[in-house]
Amino acid sequence: MLMHLTRIAASIGFIPLGGWALRAIVAALMEWQRKSELSGDRAGLLCSQDLDVALRVELKLAGGKHLDQMDTQAFIAQAKEYERTGDLRDGVLKLLNLEMQSHPFSVLRAAELNRWVDRGGYGKIVAGLYPRREDDDNAKVADDVGAARKAYRDNFDESEDPLIKGIRDGLGGVVDGVGQAASDVAESVNRKFSDWRTNSKNKYDDNN
Repeated sequence: MLMHLTRIAASIGFIPLGGWALRAIVAALMEWQRKSELSGDRAGLLCSQDLDVALRVELKLAGGKHLDQMDTQAFIAQAKEYERTGDLRDGVLKLLNLEMQSHPFSVLRAAELNRWVDRGGYGKIVAGLYPRREDDDNAKVADDVGAARKAYRDNFDESEDPLIKGIRDGLGGVVDGVGQAASDVAESVNRKFSDWRTNSKNKYDDNN
């Protein structure tokens, strides 16, 4: 989908409205792709069970060759400094630099991995507190959407980026409104899917 939209955007980019609308969709899909890299980092940590090893992987991806001479905590500090320094113009430039990247910058991946551990997400999974296949029948799409909304809102609220800080107060209500709308849509989809699954099961039982 992303590749198709990119080709379309390139072909009609001369149309201002069409170009910007497609750019917004492509940017959202690129953000989704970058989030999948963070999921991969988390999976790697769950396999290694060693945060320092996982952070050194990010150092290596950033171009580090002599890992024995590098400090992972200094790497995390660099990520925090990157996020909070500068002014609104710097915030816009950071956003534009990352917008069409398929992978987050390694230093940001390390910071996000460290943040996931600090917030308890890693500990919950290691302790066995995660969804299982036998719970699928009771799972709701709205719950997943709600969790995603909370994660994005938490990141938004805690960000020290000057651009985010500058618009936080004005957009806070908008973020909540969009998130609630997404939850309502997801709940509606979940109900329709449940009804379809029930009807399909009833028809199968009747035919047998």
